[in-house]
Amino acid sequence: FVLVLLSRIPFLGGGYGIEEDSWGIALAAFHSHSSGVYEPSRLPGHPGQEYLLSLLWGIGSYWFNFLSACFSALAAVYVAKILRQLKFKQYWIAALAFSFIPVFYISSTYTIDFVWTEAFVLMSLYALMNESFLISGIWIGLAITCRITSGAMFLPFLFLLWNAGDVKQTIRRMLLIALPAGLITVIFFLPIYW
Repeated sequence: FVLVLLSRIPFLGGGYGIEEDSWGIALAAFHSHSSGVYEPSRLPGHPGQEYLLSLLWGIGSYWFNFLSACFSALAAVYVAKILRQLKFKQYWIAALAFSFIPVFYISSTYTIDFVWTEAFVLMSLYALMNESFLISGIWIGLAITCRITSGAMFLPFLFLLWNAGDVKQTIRRMLLIALPAGLITVIFFLPIYW
């Protein structure tokens, strides 16, 4: 975690980033903070990230970028944990390699939703692998609130569960993931719907 985080620190002072979406997230956080009414950066929005950033508005772009760097370090930790559980011998080297993939590295130095989402997806997968289905549902729900397309992870999760047991057990486990994920998603996206 520390090594990945330290590798990002020299690059966190570049404003909100080079992508217009990251500036849109910052602008939405500013408007939500100023008005007290949630405003998405673009539809369908990234309410998980945008709510938190609106609460923290005023701390500056460096600290928004620092949050992205922390999520990238967290994602690298969970890549290592997943690979270690899969008995991958050089799991820490593979996790470091993952953290330095150029698009991931660059995205972890500015205010954008990619690395937040990736961290939550990896945390959800790790919980699923450890049969903590409710926790897996919470993490995938938070991933969906950062990027709605994370909901597509239910398909590979279903395949993983299908191979692990019978039909009744698979349905029960999938419901244990889907219920908290669905509840979190509805709560976060309700203001956008309204």
